[in-house]
Amino acid sequence: MMVLMMLATGINGTIMAQRKVSADDKAFEVPEASLYYRFHIDLGKGNSMQLELGELEDVRYFKNTDSLLAVFLSDMVPFKDSLSDELAAKRIDYVVDRAGRKRVRIQSSLPAGSAFLIRQGEVSALRSAQDTVNIIGIVNGAASHSLLGSSSDFHYYRISFFMNQLNDLKDYRGPELGEKIAAIPTPRKSKWKKDKNGDWHIIKGDPAVSSRNPGGMITGAGDYLESIVSLGVQNYKNYFVPSFCLGMSVAFNNGRTKQAFTAVWEPQFLFAKNASGSLQTYRNDFVTLSYAQRPVKYNTRASIMHIDSDISLGWLFRRSGDFYGKNTFRLGLDQFSLHGGKIKLEPCLYFNDLFKHVTPGIKMSVMF
Repeated sequence: MMVLMMLATGINGTIMAQRKVSADDKAFEVPEASLYYRFHIDLGKGNSMQLELGELEDVRYFKNTDSLLAVFLSDMVPFKDSLSDELAAKRIDYVVDRAGRKRVRIQSSLPAGSAFLIRQGEVSALRSAQDTVNIIGIVNGAASHSLLGSSSDFHYYRISFFMNQLNDLKDYRGPELGEKIAAIPTPRKSKWKKDKNGDWHIIKGDPAVSSRNPGGMITGAGDYLESIVSLGVQNYKNYFVPSFCLGMSVAFNNGRTKQAFTAVWEPQFLFAKNASGSLQTYRNDFVTLSYAQRPVKYNTRASIMHIDSDISLGWLFRRSGDFYGKNTFRLGLDQFSLHGGKIKLEPCLYFNDLFKHVTPGIKMSVMF
């Protein structure tokens, strides 16, 4: 058990280390798992725009992107000397926080080699890398209320421009950008089709608008295998029963719906006095299979509290003491998830011999 726990926590530790970013990067990046939709818009002549949203319905706030772009270009005027090198590829991160304060980071890089264009005997330097502009901000919504208290509902967004030359942005200050964004449908039942390059387009929509997944979903698409490590506590009759789980889960995800099949080993620990009157620990081991199906998370409120459709069946394969009867099973239905699924509450039923001696309970799990 200790070896398995060390392996599992070691894997998680490695993953966390890989995601570590500097404080400077955090100041100019959107928090992890804050953006759920991504749309690519072809602007022609090799230029393009990318719109990333935390809520699909926030599309309506970006039909005046030309005005947002005009403000950005005005704010860039004091930095024109830093942007004057035409051969350097530039990246500008422009962040507007909830208080309206603006942060700007300018990065530039020269190519590793030199490229030239020869035309009519004249030689001129040639640049192949594009300039990148990231405009990051927050859409404020109404306050939300839950059992966990009140909180302001807000969503992040990021608008990225990939331009041959930074000065090309001045050509997009008309209503054209807003018209292309207005073509993105907000109903999730809109129909999409896949082109030969693997991109998805809205049927009967603007062909310049595309996404890597149907509906514009960013995260969760694809199939994957993950380890399961959790600590739990539950009640059985009048006993307080701590436990832990180790297992694996395989998920099938098309970007809209996630289906997961999970198998875990769950040792439970019960405490009671033995025949000599001394307190003794009794370990009972369950093996549990579960199936879950849920929509891929798209609502920022779902990161706080939501209900998952889940069914699980556990079998007692190692019995100690007389707490559980022979051939005991545990049936679990649905899960009440808190803090993005880190804490789960699951109602369950213990029974044996085809629903004889039924005992209800509730289990709380902390996921790692």
